[in-house]
Amino acid sequence: VDGTIIGDIITYFVFTLAGAEMWQRAFAAKSQKAAKNGLFLGTVAYGLTIPLVWFMGVVAHQLIGAEKIAMYGTTDAVVPALTGLALAGILSVIMSTADSYLIVSVQSCVHDVYKTFDPDMSEKKELILTRVFAVVMPLGALAIALYMKNAYQILMFAWSFYAAAAGLPAFAALYWKKATTAGILSGMIAGFTV
Repeated sequence: VDGTIIGDIITYFVFTLAGAEMWQRAFAAKSQKAAKNGLFLGTVAYGLTIPLVWFMGVVAHQLIGAEKIAMYGTTDAVVPALTGLALAGILSVIMSTADSYLIVSVQSCVHDVYKTFDPDMSEKKELILTRVFAVVMPLGALAIALYMKNAYQILMFAWSFYAAAAGLPAFAALYWKKATTAGILSGMIAGFTV
């Protein structure tokens, strides 16, 4: 077994714990205890899907054969080669989470970062900046996606940055009583940099 697979699984778990969709649900929880339990159980439930997805990939690889993979030049060929239903399922998953991450990313840039430097910013200016970031950020993601030819590499590239910057600090904020704001921010900066 390649060590990369183990690293990817760890990244997946940490990413899931700090995922935007998990935090949206946590903030909608009735209590702090319910939020913590929900984040933990949601991460475990997502973790149980890893062997299932791996198994589906192995079966798909066997079904379509090496010649089709060689024709496309990558194992990503198993996804479109399966069925239209699989592709529709993948697109629906992408659409259901992409909006959450776009909103979180835009609001983090505008409200949490930009507004720190301009605390008296008007609502109109904040709205304009939000719209600008909502266009610029997906274009940046598109540029990265066009540069990388392997969908899995793109996914792990994005998850690695997010998991390193937000995953462990989020875990500390939830489950470590001695966590401080300065410590969390330092952890996020250090994780992103590394």
